Amino acid sequence: VKTYNLRRTGGPAQNPNLYAPENILRYRLYWDQPLRYHLGGLPSAPGYTFDYVPNGWFYREEKELKYSQIASHTTLWDERVSILLGLRADHVDRELQNPIYSTGPTQLGPRMNDSASAVTSSAGFVAYPVKPIGVFFNYSENFAPVTAGPNKIDGGSFGPTRGRGIDYGLKLSLLDGMIYGTASRYESKQSGRITGDPKIGIVRGIWTNFGSTDPALTSIDYRDTEALEATGYEFEIVANPTDNLRISAGIAFPETETVDLLPGLKGYYARNIATWQAALDNGTATNPTSLQSDLDNLRQALANASAGTELNGTHKYTANLYATYEFLDGPLDGFSIGAGAWSRGRQKIGSADPRILYGTDTPTDQQRQDAAFVYQYSPEYYSVSAHLAYRTEFDGKPVKLQVNVSNLLDNDDPLYLSYNTYREGGLPDAPLIQRRGFYNVQDPRKITFTATFEF
Repeated sequence: VKTYNLRRTGGPAQNPNLYAPENILRYRLYWDQPLRYHLGGLPSAPGYTFDYVPNGWFYREEKELKYSQIASHTTLWDERVSILLGLRADHVDRELQNPIYSTGPTQLGPRMNDSASAVTSSAGFVAYPVKPIGVFFNYSENFAPVTAGPNKIDGGSFGPTRGRGIDYGLKLSLLDGMIYGTASRYESKQSGRITGDPKIGIVRGIWTNFGSTDPALTSIDYRDTEALEATGYEFEIVANPTDNLRISAGIAFPETETVDLLPGLKGYYARNIATWQAALDNGTATNPTSLQSDLDNLRQALANASAGTELNGTHKYTANLYATYEFLDGPLDGFSIGAGAWSRGRQKIGSADPRILYGTDTPTDQQRQDAAFVYQYSPEYYSVSAHLAYRTEFDGKPVKLQVNVSNLLDNDDPLYLSYNTYREGGLPDAPLIQRRGFYNVQDPRKITFTATFEF
């Protein structure tokens, strides 16, 4: 996989460094002039040449996975007890070449080989002491080979992701299956899970503002790992109170806790902070104000990654409800109509900035640590959907026509993903402000028609 970027490759006083700002092409697009530029094509300017060059991230990977597994399923006492056991062995061999950055086109580095093996097990049972009520328990282990991508920030390779989890609860079936429900609790742990680091822009900015011109630093590319625990409760119910009506509903209360986040970045910070700080103290930094700001942001990002904090993206709850009514006779025979909604509770998207929380531009390490546990949330949100269907026959063959409408109310409220901290007006002496930052919006109302023919 290669990444090509559009660059200026020739012209008066051409800088050979393809990462230099004067060689990077940028477009300003206006909403009322959507076709002003032919994006994707090579621009034309007298005396200059442009081309797509492989100075982005790319890699080469070959992977071979071998596995064997065995499973056993046993039922006892007129199928009132069901037992499942499983065992799996995995072995993966991998050959990888990662990029070497320079001022010119990116080159592939030397071939690296690694391998990993694991044996994982699973077990579970369901038992009905009395027919309407059942209890269940499941245990599972998992193993995930290393995925393709950049290595650790120190250049080292990753090991496989490992995890294990349990879930247990009750199953309920009443009135000959008219009402069916489950209530469960789950507990899981994962270690060594490979993740991209959203702070990579801060690290690149630190080296740029420090004064480095080495693309291996100013365009550094890496991944990190995380270990976390997830627990929660889930409740589901499906009811058919009449032959015409079907109702399904569910609600979950997830909880997450970090065990070890960004260990690679934490080590990298410890190894380089003296160098960065010396550039500030000695006045050798190219942009000391921005360097200081980047260092403050990185310190807080590492504090926010402290063990025990709630994982970003965790909702207070998730819920859904949907009902379908089917006409079984009369002039509307064959028609069915349904509607419902899903909802997401408040979502953790950040932590308080300690400079604002404690009213100081130089918070202590303890204040940074404490601020990491003062969470910032995005508002809860929801979406409504509906459908209309008609079953009939065509030439003696079953036909189903259906119209689905998602986001029925055309909700376009922002779904915030982060909190940003900045100084009002960008002025260095202005007070700090923390506000919701990046956001998405739901897809607009969408109407889909489908026709299903059975032959």
